[in-house]
Formats: sequence, C-alpha cells, structure tokens
Amino acid sequence: MDYIEFLKLMKKTFSIIIITCALLGIKASAQSFTSSPYSRFGLGDIAGNAFQPGVAMGGTGIALRTNHSINSINPASYSAFDTLSFIFDVTVIGKFTTYKTDLQSNKINNVDLSHFSAGFPITKWWGSSFGLSPYSNVGYNISESVVIDTLNLANTYKGNGGLNQFFIGNAFRLFTKVDTVSKVLAENKKLTFYNTNSLSVGFNTSYFFGALERHTASVFPEEGNLFDMYTTNKTIINDIGFRIGAQYTFNRQEITNSERKNKYTIIAGFTFDNQNDLNAKNTSMVTKYLNIGGTVKIDTIENQVNNKGDVRLPMNIGVGLAFISHERLTFAIDYRWQQWSAARFFNQNDSLNDSHTISFGTQIAPDPNRQNNYLKMINYRFGCHYTQSYLNLRNTDITDYGFSLGLGLPITKPDKSDVSGLRRRLPPIVNVALEIGQRGTTANSLIKETYFQVSLNLSLYDIWFIKRRFN
Repeated sequence: MDYIEFLKLMKKTFSIIIITCALLGIKASAQSFTSSPYSRFGLGDIAGNAFQPGVAMGGTGIALRTNHSINSINPASYSAFDTLSFIFDVTVIGKFTTYKTDLQSNKINNVDLSHFSAGFPITKWWGSSFGLSPYSNVGYNISESVVIDTLNLANTYKGNGGLNQFFIGNAFRLFTKVDTVSKVLAENKKLTFYNTNSLSVGFNTSYFFGALERHTASVFPEEGNLFDMYTTNKTIINDIGFRIGAQYTFNRQEITNSERKNKYTIIAGFTFDNQNDLNAKNTSMVTKYLNIGGTVKIDTIENQVNNKGDVRLPMNIGVGLAFISHERLTFAIDYRWQQWSAARFFNQNDSLNDSHTISFGTQIAPDPNRQNNYLKMINYRFGCHYTQSYLNLRNTDITDYGFSLGLGLPITKPDKSDVSGLRRRLPPIVNVALEIGQRGTTANSLIKETYFQVSLNLSLYDIWFIKRRFN
C-alpha cells in the first residue's frame, strides 16, 4: 500500500469513526420508539430484527448470510464478508399505530434512527463487525378510573426510556471441505458436481446501557380530605452480555460445458444468549399529597437513591434453516424461544411467561449477478411472523402476528474493479420493508394495537486495503 492509498484509507476510517460517534450520541439521547401500553411490563417492547433484508422476510435471519449486508442476529454470518471489503448499514424506522379499546381508539406515530453497524474482514476466515441497536423501548401514558366503595380514583401511568446495546462481534470459518463428483452424460458430455461443506462460529459482545423511568399517580379528584399518592421509579442499567452463533453451509455447484453454476445451498443456523445478570441502580420515591384549603401537606413514604441490584436477561435460543436455489430463490424459517419466566428485576419477575416466535420468509433475485436490466437487479421479499409474547394479562395471552414485504433496490449498477478486473464493487443498496400486523385484543377490556411499519436501510459496500497499480 503506497502513501496516497494509506491517506485515503485513513480518511475513510476517520469518516466512519465520526459517523459512529455522531450516531451513538443521537441514539443515546433519542426518545423511546414506542407508545404502547404493553411496554409498561418487563423491560418494555423488545426491539425487532436488526438484519434489514430479513425484516421484509418475516424477521428471519438466523440461517441467512450475505457479503453485502450485516446480520448481527447470528454473528457467525460475519465470515461471509468478502476479503478487502467494508460494509456500512444504517436504518430509519417509522411506525404508525392505532390503539383501540371497547370504548375508544387513538393513533400515534413514531420515527426513529434504529440501527447502524459496520463490518469488514480481517482474514479470509475471520470477519468482524460493530454497531448499535435498541434492545427494548418503554413509552406509555395510560389513564384509568376506578370506583372504591363510593369514591372515584383516577390512576395515571407514564413511562419512557429503553435499553440499548453497542456490540462488537467476530466470526471464524472453522473449516471448508470440498468433494467432487463427476458423471458422464450422453454424447460424452461431462457433468461435475462440487459439494462444499463449511462451518462458521461467531460471538457478539454487547455493552447494554440505558434508563427506564416509570411514574404512577393515584388521585381522588372529588375528595379534598384524602391523600393522593405519587410514585417515581428510575432504573439505570450498564453491563456486558454475550451472544454466540453458528452456521453450517452445504453448497452444490455444477459444471457443464465449462460453465459453473450454483445449484442450491442449504444453511442451518443456531444462536444462544446466556441468562445474564446486568448491574443496575434504582432510584424510587413514594410521596403523599394532601391539599386542604390551599395548604399542601407532603409526606415522603419511601426515598431510595441508587439502590444497587441487577436485571436478569433471559436465556434466548434460536434455530433457523435456509434453502437457496440457483442464487435466485431463497426460503428461510426461524424459531426463537426466550425464557422470560426466569427474568428478574431487582429480584421480582413481573409475572412474565416464556415467549415463542416463528417466522418465515422468501426472497426472489431474478438476476443474482445484477448485470441485466434494473428490474432484474431488484431483490423481492415477503414473509410473515407469529409471536406469543411474555405477557398474559387478565388470563389472556398477548400475541403479535403480521405480514411483511420489501425490496432491495441497488442505487447503481455494479462495476469492475480497476485492480483485477474480476472483483466487483457492489452498488449501494436501499432496503425497504413494509410490515402490517396486530398485537393484543379488545377482549377482557384489553388494548388492540394495529400497526404499519416502514423500514429504510442504506447498505454501503466498498473495497478497501487494495494496492493500486498504474500503467
């Protein structure tokens, strides 16, 4: 690498660092990306898929791997990065939700900078990535009226905040084995199959940080001689967690008439998050107010500042399977299980259940080499998901199901590198995903959420670390 190329590389690296720091600041100070009453429980709404091509495929990703996008769901996928390449992903999400009860409905819109990540290879068998994504979001404002004997009591519940995770991940391709099978066809034509087996493993080290704030007010609006009660609770979390993943890939290629084609690929994926206790500090205050003739009496019942404890994240196991035919048609299915029944929040479990999610998705790529007309360069995706969440309220399971579709839109056509004439610089891609779904129900005086979510992701791919040659 000559001096000019070194300066160009340092300029790119410095730009990435500046962008990363700016996004970290924006994400850390951003408002919570939810207005759901169900975020009142546990750690709030658990964030969705960070792998944007998989968002439009029903949220799949455990068994998916690609060289032009970053899949932090399964860190083993980082080993798919091309040598000398650099990838940068950033995502913006807009969610438009209608909340409905038996008596009324309300519409709330949220827009947020969701995920960003960067990935690059270290060697041919070692890939790495880092990024920032939300883990959970808390944001709600609920009012209810309760009659106690003959007295009217107004309760108000408010909450905001969330938990973020900054991760650094590595993946290693442990082995690659190639078997060759040849057959002689009619007219002495020879057909050769290349079977490639490979195993990759990886891990993410995540730094969790964030604050969860919850406020409760219980007021007797028509009574002047009764105390009103106010409760404030704030939990600050800072600690490290881990995720491991593995992907086993079987690929069959065939050669006829000196032309090699990918016939099909089967990928099996696995992810595991261990049960993890995160260090936390909790500050809580409970006060009573009494207003008699303009004179306010205040009595502090409880005042605890920075009470140390822990928040236990649940064990999380995911398995996935993907089938890719001729690099044009992809089918993927995932199953995830989270042991929320074992979660603890300062030694309290909040009466949560284990959650289960199954998702299915398909991608169609008319021209996998992206060399023909633009419509054939586009990736077409669709999928669906079903989740039995960790909530059971009033003897009713809170479920979430939805359908998704999307496109992978190249901004420009690919070109050949001026170095070898063989390596192709992939164009920037805009991944668009649309999701429509429903969570909850109006039965038993609960709340039904009908949501429409739009995800816009920009994936940039460039070739770095190359020594240029001039004629």
